[in-house]
Amino acid sequence: MTADEIAQRDGTVCGICATQVDMALAFPDVMRKSVDHVIPRANGGLDVPSNLQLAHLRCNASKSNRTHMSV
Repeated sequence: MTADEIAQRDGTVCGICATQVDMALAFPDVMRKSVDHVIPRANGGLDVPSNLQLAHLRCNASKSNRTHMSV
């Protein structure tokens, strides 16, 4: 699934920080859209729709291979 498809399915809120993702932002903006694996692939997560969520690129990179971010 693409980030646009996930946004159509779930809306445009980042699954990590719960703030709005501006779908118009593009490279090199670190707040642009990205596809996050809820359970990271490094931890056995699959490339299936139920394991994918929309996220800011910065949030996704910060999360790395963890299943959630510390508050």
